[in-house]
This record gives sequence, C-alpha cells and structure tokens, in this order.
Amino acid sequence: MTMINWRFPIAVGAVLVCLVLLLQTEETVIQNCSFSGDLNSTTTTKVLRAPNRGEERSTYQSSNRSFTGKWIGNTWIPPHPWRLYDPSELRQLWAHTKVWWIGDSLARRGAVSLFSILNSSGGITNEDLDDPAILNVNRGNGGATEKCTHFSHLSTPPLLCRSMPGSLNNDYSFLVSMLPCALEVDTFLEEQMNHSTANITDFDVIVISIGPWELRTQNYDCRGKGKSSNLNRDERMAHLVNTLEKFAKRAPGVQVVWKTSGYGALVTPAMVDAMNQQAMNQIDKVSVGPSSNLSYVNWGGAVRPRSLGKNRIQGDSLFHYGVEPRHVLVQMLTNHLVQRGALP
Repeated sequence: MTMINWRFPIAVGAVLVCLVLLLQTEETVIQNCSFSGDLNSTTTTKVLRAPNRGEERSTYQSSNRSFTGKWIGNTWIPPHPWRLYDPSELRQLWAHTKVWWIGDSLARRGAVSLFSILNSSGGITNEDLDDPAILNVNRGNGGATEKCTHFSHLSTPPLLCRSMPGSLNNDYSFLVSMLPCALEVDTFLEEQMNHSTANITDFDVIVISIGPWELRTQNYDCRGKGKSSNLNRDERMAHLVNTLEKFAKRAPGVQVVWKTSGYGALVTPAMVDAMNQQAMNQIDKVSVGPSSNLSYVNWGGAVRPRSLGKNRIQGDSLFHYGVEPRHVLVQMLTNHLVQRGALP
C-alpha cells in the first residue's frame, strides 16, 4: 500500500521540490530535504520551516486568489508562506474546531478525507482514503449507513453528523450537508438566521462548496431549487454571496470559507473560470482585511492544471478527483485558517 505523501512521490521530484522551495522562500530555511514515503516519519515532518504566526499574518491579503501553488507531477507545492502540514500537526490544529461543510459531493469527499486524516492514530494510506466505504458514506440512493437524527428539526438535516476526532463527548462538531445548488444553500442559511435555536452559529468554520451543478441542467437542475427560482445563474450566485455576507456579519465568530469550484464533465473550463471569478470578485468587494470572517480558498485555481484532459487526476466520476486534489484542499483550508488566526 502507498503511504500518503503530499510532498514527494519520487526521488527526482524531491530534488525539484527543494529547488522550487529555495527559489520561492527566499530566506526561509529548508531544514530537511531527506524524504521518505511515510508522512508520519520524522524525516518528512519539517521540510519547510513554518512561518511564525506574525509572519503568516503579515502576509495576509484580502484577495488570496493567487494562492494556488504549483505542481510537480502529482505533488502540489504550496505558495509562500504556506507550508505542508503532516497528520499529527493537522490533528493538533483542528482539535476542538467545529466544522460544517455545505455543498455538493466534492464537499462530502473533501470533508470525509479531512475527517479520516484527523481520525487516524497511525499511518493512513492513499488506498484508505480512496476506499468507497470512506468516500461514499451516506451517498445518494444507497441508503444511510450513519443515521443523523440530532438535527431533525432542520428543514434539511445534515447528511453526516460526527464529532471532531479527539472530542471528549458526542458533540456533533463535524457536519456535512448536501446542498449542491446556490439557492438551496441560500435558503438554508436564511432559515438558520431566522431560527431562534439556530445551530450553525455555534460552529467555528463553515465551508461552502458548490459549482458544477450550477453549470448544468442534466439530472439535477439548480434553477428550480430553493427560493427565487426565476434568477439566472449569475444572479443566483450573487444572491448567495450576499446572504453569506449577511450571515458572516451576524455570526462574527464563524469563519465562512468559500471553496472555488473544480472542473468536470459537460461544463467548459471557461464556464467554471467565469463562475469562480464572479464569486471571488464579489467576496473581495465585501470582505476587506484579516478581520473579515467571509473569505475563500481558490481550490479551483489550484487544481485546474490537473483537471483537464490527460492531466486530470481522476476520481470515481467525471466530476470527482483522485486523492491528491483532496489533500490539496485539506492543506489549503488549514493554511488559510491558520493565516487568519482561526486555527491555533
């Protein structure tokens, strides 16, 4: 089995990565360029000196769309000053954090990948993270293998209700809601804001992950989902970002993070590019400075080079990705939230 290795799949790649890091980190010192396949081994835990918190915050930009990194083969190189966190560091950073993922199947797959890494006490393999039993939990019409009854009072209860690994009690602090359309998310958030016992404001991080279904009408048509079904796609997306802005202002302790969309079948790259740019442009207009709690990670921009044609890292469907892009999402979210002071 292949151990997770975000950094360096082959020895030649390791050398190239060191050179790239030296070029892009300027005075940052690479402490160790001896790599192994085991991400839990001591030789791979400190490839790049982590910037201290002051350095991370000093490089904050209200727009971080350029934070997409580079690829060498299937290895993603984070942009400076971001770094790669090993599983033990991820467990420490995400401990006691309450996270609610809202969106499509890419949200579900990203969420369960993060959960599985955090829940692993030892090594975890790429094969483990591609196991359908992990990725497809409660998927589609296959029937729920994990019943979620704690939030039955919501009009759209979560698909998945778990406690964050390491939590001392069953606090349902790791949730996934399947709402693949902008108007569905919009309606859900409006209900939460108007509900006297809203649960979502008790969370630390809300991740919004929608996109592909907004760009196609086959099988699942987003035009008729939620309220205001007469809106076109651009208007639906704009309406949702406006609702996110209102929600973020009402819940200043919650970090609301928009994940830009990946690429898939039956939609052109230009369509995805335009939708992602629209969302980032609108968030940039209303989210100024590190104190704002509405932001985005440009995951779509990061995985675009590995999304098209023969370069695609393919998952189990034409919209899904293999394990490496899901690792990229985990790393991007972690770095982004550390940079914003939302993770310790």
